Amino acid sequence: MRILWLSMFNLFLFKILSGYSFLPYELMKFKVRWSFISVGMAEMELKESTEDKGIYHIRLEAQSSGIISSIFDVDDHAECWIDSNICSIKYLKNQREGRWIADENVEFDYNRKKIFYEIKKKKKSGEIEERKEEIEIGESECFHDMVSSFYYFRTLDIEEGRTYQIITFDRGKIFNTELKILGREKISTELGEFDAFLLQPVSKFEGAFRTRKGKMLIWISADERKIPLRIKAKFNFGSVYMDIIYYQRGEVVLTPQKIGLP
Repeated sequence: MRILWLSMFNLFLFKILSGYSFLPYELMKFKVRWSFISVGMAEMELKESTEDKGIYHIRLEAQSSGIISSIFDVDDHAECWIDSNICSIKYLKNQREGRWIADENVEFDYNRKKIFYEIKKKKKSGEIEERKEEIEIGESECFHDMVSSFYYFRTLDIEEGRTYQIITFDRGKIFNTELKILGREKISTELGEFDAFLLQPVSKFEGAFRTRKGKMLIWISADERKIPLRIKAKFNFGSVYMDIIYYQRGEVVLTPQKIGLP
């Protein structure tokens, strides 16, 4: 059985930063389940860089747990750094999903108008493949990686029926990540009931397992926070869910007893 936490996040899987709802600090935790069986946890954190003023660091981690780890172990990590316009500056990704192993390092140099890309991955045969590339970019282009694109999307004014496109760089390619707003509905979570937008992403990624177009749905809160509440991905063996269980913005924590934030 193959379950892809980091790629699920990546599918869905944004100009003064101080005005954004997820600043100055945001932490989200999710439980991952297959049907009613708990199979892992995921965590996403954004905070200001301690080294560079005006730069923000985003960290994403996802791990399998329990008996699933002995069948198909998952240990994924991703980090990115963004500037005041939520343009990606640097992106690191380490995927460990069963026999799938891949490490990615991307640097966006807007002054030199280049993206420096490195990837190292282990093929099914056991052979290690390494690749380095320099990609030319335009004068005023701003790129997002598969993590920062999520934060960029959360700054947009969302309307039902619209499809949003976000220029994204991943796996050495530039493409548009598409997010279609299907509608609004009520959704119940451990943190309470929310009015939510229902999204359908169209994305491209590599990993141990891939969902097909139309097989993933994402619910985000229909308020200025745009909190990701649930992700549903349909596979041949059934549906995998990621449900939010913890949300913190600044010093305020969202819990089942305290569902309102200023």
